[in-house]
Amino acid sequence: MATILSRTRWTTTQKGFPRISGRLLDPADIEELVPHWPAAGNRTYGPRPTLAETAAAIRAWRRMHIDRNGWADLGYPFVIDQAGRTLDGAGTTHAAAHAGGHNFRTFGVLFIVGNGERPSAAARAAFRSLGRHLKANGFPNLRTTPRDHGRLPGESTACAGPLVRGDVDAARLSFGTSTGGTTPAASGGTYTVQAGDTLSAIADANDASLAVLVKRNGISNADLIRAGQELTIPGSSAASSNDGTRAGDTTWPGRPLPQVFLARSNPFRSTAGAPLDNWPQAVPASHSGALFEYIRRAGFTPTSTTKWGHEELLRQWVQARHPAAARQRNVLRHGNNGAFGNPASIWAAVQVVLAGEGLYSGAADGQPGPATWWALTQRMNGNRNAYQ
Repeated sequence: MATILSRTRWTTTQKGFPRISGRLLDPADIEELVPHWPAAGNRTYGPRPTLAETAAAIRAWRRMHIDRNGWADLGYPFVIDQAGRTLDGAGTTHAAAHAGGHNFRTFGVLFIVGNGERPSAAARAAFRSLGRHLKANGFPNLRTTPRDHGRLPGESTACAGPLVRGDVDAARLSFGTSTGGTTPAASGGTYTVQAGDTLSAIADANDASLAVLVKRNGISNADLIRAGQELTIPGSSAASSNDGTRAGDTTWPGRPLPQVFLARSNPFRSTAGAPLDNWPQAVPASHSGALFEYIRRAGFTPTSTTKWGHEELLRQWVQARHPAAARQRNVLRHGNNGAFGNPASIWAAVQVVLAGEGLYSGAADGQPGPATWWALTQRMNGNRNAYQ
């Protein structure tokens, strides 16, 4: 069942809504869990926030709700962070203030994510566990299929954002007898295949690359897996990131990557330290291996330490994120001249990914100049908590 951290883990203030008369809830009236996002801009709250970082973020939103909105407290009954922690927010005894006209029939759940950040496997599992826990402990009429904030009747908000909404649409947040698809692997990194599972669904639920999952488990046909088969999930843990990274796994630079770019430096270097040719010259030499290390530690495997190996690594990474690449996996292989079969088309796909995350506003022209590298640097800096 769900572990719900008490309110005292993030604040010493008392719950505010019980002080207001007429807001006592009837548990039988609660029908839905409603996912939210904070609309906090193009930043990253994962992959492994500390409890102190999460607590500070919640306190800031509580203060905003009180000072700007005039509410009695934080508006959300529950909060879930990227490490999979569920925290008690406004509570479940009195109506909070997460969605006008719906506060007496629903519980709002805030995912602590940035605008371009998808809830992690651990966060999604925490949401499902919370739903099952509430339904079994006092809220029997809770529906097992959630609706996000913007889809409640009479609401026109963009909350909970396209990535959270995508998880709602794909039933990754449903918590009935079918628990939102495949259950994420527990700490230890293994998953036992259940009847009806597909390898692509297992990869998606665990934020893993399908290609890496196939390779790590020696699978010859990704369409043929059997119930009871035990799979190793690369990079899996109870606090995995969207990229599959884990704390302490990497040689990340000791300071944030600079966002002032120096000319005539190369983003990749071989293991011997020699710069590789024919790559964009827009990244400081002191961090020339950062992108290579970032992607490798995200669970992707280079085929070699040559320029072609690095190109293949970038191809694997963008394949897992580009919306069209998931349907064109064979096209991304080296030597194929299809939609993603050459370096320019790979970099164009990278630019599409970054634009979708709100980090890049230029053209998807396949020419990764300073604007593209600035966006990549923002993305990598946003995930530095995983490496500290």
